[in-house]
Amino acid sequence: MQKGMKRDSAPSVPAIVVVGYNRPLSLERLLSSLLLADYPADIKISLFISLDCCPEQDVADAVRKIADNIPWSRGNKEVICHPHQLGLKEHILKCGDLAEKYGSVIVLEDDLFLSPVYYRYASDALKFYRNDSRISGISLYSHQNNPCLQQPFEPLDDGVDNFFLQFASSWGQVWDKRQWSSFRSWYNKGQVVSADDPLPCQVIEWPDTSWLKLFIKYMVESEKTFVYPRVSLSTNFGDPGTHFSDQNSFYQVPILLKSKVYQFISLDDSLSVYDAFFELEPSVLDRLTDRYHGKQYTVDLYGNKTPSKVGVKYMLTTQECISADHTFANAMKPAVLNVMNNVPGEHIRFCQANYVIKDNIDNHKCNRVCNGSFNRKIGRRVFSLVLNKIYRILIKVFRFRQ
Repeated sequence: MQKGMKRDSAPSVPAIVVVGYNRPLSLERLLSSLLLADYPADIKISLFISLDCCPEQDVADAVRKIADNIPWSRGNKEVICHPHQLGLKEHILKCGDLAEKYGSVIVLEDDLFLSPVYYRYASDALKFYRNDSRISGISLYSHQNNPCLQQPFEPLDDGVDNFFLQFASSWGQVWDKRQWSSFRSWYNKGQVVSADDPLPCQVIEWPDTSWLKLFIKYMVESEKTFVYPRVSLSTNFGDPGTHFSDQNSFYQVPILLKSKVYQFISLDDSLSVYDAFFELEPSVLDRLTDRYHGKQYTVDLYGNKTPSKVGVKYMLTTQECISADHTFANAMKPAVLNVMNNVPGEHIRFCQANYVIKDNIDNHKCNRVCNGSFNRKIGRRVFSLVLNKIYRILIKVFRFRQ
């Protein structure tokens, strides 16, 4: 990532934008946590409750009643009822557009629950990063799992309160005018996500109702990133809705209960910078070990990258390969510590990308979507697993003959 361009601007007071549709109980729960949160006493904070048009009139009435009845004495309150159904993507886009008018926004979907100190974090983070054009947004939520694979995610701990991830947040996100306008300008050119994009295959297969996959592509193309807290300021109930067919508590995380003085770090100084695949950036790993200085490589410890799309000669990967320059164990957590500390083993491999056996196998991984559901085409999965087994046997035969 290139060094960010500086700009001089005073930090704005972020408006709160609550996104609702057809879940009255979810909306009531979110608003209850919002009312219990701490806010600065000396400023006025605008609250917008944006309700998409719901075809079930009784549900629409219940949602509207909750929105109308919430008391808000800290500033202006406005309930926005859209006359025609927008769908989730267009609804979020309209909510983000409020950043251009009010300077900055905190966007909250209705299945979230807030930390009582979320507003302090959002305000402090906006102020700290307002001059870095590489930052495309700020997350309230902190991932404990890679949502595309439902595997644990453990960012390196460099002693500060945040890390960076090229994967936009949809579970409590903060944008200022500059950040949102930059994305909007890109999006308004008619951008779409295609199978050839260098994104996780799970993200590519998200439905067209997802604004998130477009924002992730925008960040990758623009070499931008998102700020994430170490301790979450929101948690997700995973209520049934547009992208969850059933209740899903997998994304529940602990939330911060008491206010603190945040120790943020700049993108240039951070040792915890991750790409769209939840993998450590090679530029950071090169600061932690000189083993691969001068080599063009990508990190692939989840084994989720497609070799033909990485665009570099080498991969540090957990995928099978024909021949590896170096190998490491998978004993330490997070896994990259095994590379940094040269832990002997055979699980992690540094090899040429064209030696990785990937493109014709493991396609069943791409049938997963980030909301935790799985493609039910069992035949394809079984077939892929059989191919995988055959390739493993061939690899052993090839190595034996060498």
